[in-house]
Amino acid sequence: MSIVTRLVNRLRHNRGYGVQSPAAFHFVMHVLRECRHPYYLYPLVNKASRLSGDYTAKHCRRLFRIANYLQPTDIIMLSAGKGAAACAIALARNNVPCLSIGDNANEEIAKILYKRTLYKQLQGDTKQLLHKEIEGNKGFGLLYIGNTPQYESFIEVALPAANKKSVIIVEGIRRDKKMKKWWQDIIADKRIIVSFDLYNTGILTFDTEYKKQHYTFLFK
Repeated sequence: MSIVTRLVNRLRHNRGYGVQSPAAFHFVMHVLRECRHPYYLYPLVNKASRLSGDYTAKHCRRLFRIANYLQPTDIIMLSAGKGAAACAIALARNNVPCLSIGDNANEEIAKILYKRTLYKQLQGDTKQLLHKEIEGNKGFGLLYIGNTPQYESFIEVALPAANKKSVIIVEGIRRDKKMKKWWQDIIADKRIIVSFDLYNTGILTFDTEYKKQHYTFLFK
């Protein structure tokens, strides 16, 4: 396949062509893609991106839209870096519990989070705390896994507790050969129903009402 053909295919996928499921098409066109009409909280999301420097404002706005669209009843974030991703996700669901385990948010970002959301931070053995939190809640809504070498062990804890409303977002799926291989293996897992590859970010869902399907898009 030529470079031109690959680029055309990617552009077609970016526009949503080839996505047969109406729900998936809507998700691609109106959530993953940058919307024409910005949310009123975008300035805070953009500010968090500038303060942290670990994720672009465009990426953070996409995380905001995903969380806003999914409407999870609880959020767990692991190794969320300096807080830009945490701020984007938490602001989208500022009325539900949002727990960050592992990394402390930048001081200025933490002020935004504590003032505007139900955010809290925990330090300690991240895997153990994740297991305890999931067990106590009897599952999870949205699980966000930032750039961390522990992604495999976190997923091992989360998968048995996932239900049809659970969603997992994983950063850095093309970080190295090992993670690329892991990503291919995890999307083939029969427990994963619909998955999305956004180039550097992966999304895993578990709703058995849908057919198993994987989508790839060029979203950097």
